[in-house]
Amino acid sequence: MSRLVSSGAGPRKRVFVVGGGIVGLSCALYAQRNGHDVIVADPRGFAKGASYGNAGVIANSECIPVATPGVLRQVPRMLLAADSPLTIRWAYAARIAPWLLRFVRASSRARVAHATGHLAALLARAMPGHRELAADAGCDQLIKEVGWLKVFQTDAAYRQAQSGFDSMRAHGVDCEYLDRRALAQREPGLAAIFAHGILHKDCAQIEDPGRYVEALGALFLRRGGQFVQSEVEALERSDGRIDCARTGTERYQADCFVVAAGAWSKKLAADAGAKVPLDTERGYHVVMETGEPQALRQPVYWAEKSVVMSPSSQRLRVTSSVEFAGLQAAPDYRKLKAIVPAIRAAVAAEPGKVVGEWLGFRPSMPDSLPVISRAPRAANCVLAFGHGHIGLTTGPATGAIVAALIDGAPPPMDISAFSVERFG
Repeated sequence: MSRLVSSGAGPRKRVFVVGGGIVGLSCALYAQRNGHDVIVADPRGFAKGASYGNAGVIANSECIPVATPGVLRQVPRMLLAADSPLTIRWAYAARIAPWLLRFVRASSRARVAHATGHLAALLARAMPGHRELAADAGCDQLIKEVGWLKVFQTDAAYRQAQSGFDSMRAHGVDCEYLDRRALAQREPGLAAIFAHGILHKDCAQIEDPGRYVEALGALFLRRGGQFVQSEVEALERSDGRIDCARTGTERYQADCFVVAAGAWSKKLAADAGAKVPLDTERGYHVVMETGEPQALRQPVYWAEKSVVMSPSSQRLRVTSSVEFAGLQAAPDYRKLKAIVPAIRAAVAAEPGKVVGEWLGFRPSMPDSLPVISRAPRAANCVLAFGHGHIGLTTGPATGAIVAALIDGAPPPMDISAFSVERFG
């Protein structure tokens, strides 16, 4: 039975983290900072899941949950429209039905207000956490504090979004309105087809999120962390504690275990005594050549198409297409590829051919609140998953909270809304 090597005594602990993405590595790095010996396990390596393929936006503005009364009214139309950004494969419909029922329940005005306040508090800690970890890892140059721009072609689309921006402003989010002329000045890389814009100037871009998270992984190893490139098949529990993490060939003992395996966390959480309504939003991206040093100044969200256009050197990453089909179904890039001609028309640089495509898995909770919590039936296990679209943004903030829970210290903010026990 493999054990972590501990060079300390007393409060020094052996910590086993399942998950090598931004959330798992953040938990590992903050636990190391507190003096613990840490091992991270992930079968894909560092930054090979959603941490790699997202839009790269540190979106500290996004405090509005996905389930709102307005979104709920749009779902039937989105499911039927050929160009909809939402797809549910009918073979998966029965599996996703309980999640969708919880999604509907989460859309009440009272629950939306509750979630918005707690998400805003978590997101407020995002930029300080990223600056701190990036400085330690020597990759702070990858964080570009360029803002986050949302654009609208039509008056109707902008009016539909206004209540969300009002809620953001009420929680301290900077939402600067830009008319057609101001949009052209702020983002000359866009074609003149957009009538309205909202700028979240306090947001930032990680130009290459995969490289960024890999740099955090390198920092973890330099600090003496251990990495196991294996799938954790089970957490073995007895007498109210996790005894070990079991892979196909080994059993790893530790003083504390952290489940931060993203979309693969549901079974491990169940091993720790927590039944969670976690499901998977399958997210797609394509990468297009631009021939320009940088086609856009900052990431841009196009509301009508529900796509994010995220620039990097001579490339444009376009993310879209939320699909519910589980972890096993083959990818289907048809919807996203169908948007490519519209992207070429919307960007002044007229992006060229598609040079890359990707499918990843967002761990999504129906109420948009992540699980950051002690496991109810395993005193030495902490759960940290379900961040949905804000995993990259809130990874470091989550890591700091988890490190406090490992030490039995008060967390740095109120985390009652993120408790796994909200599911009964």
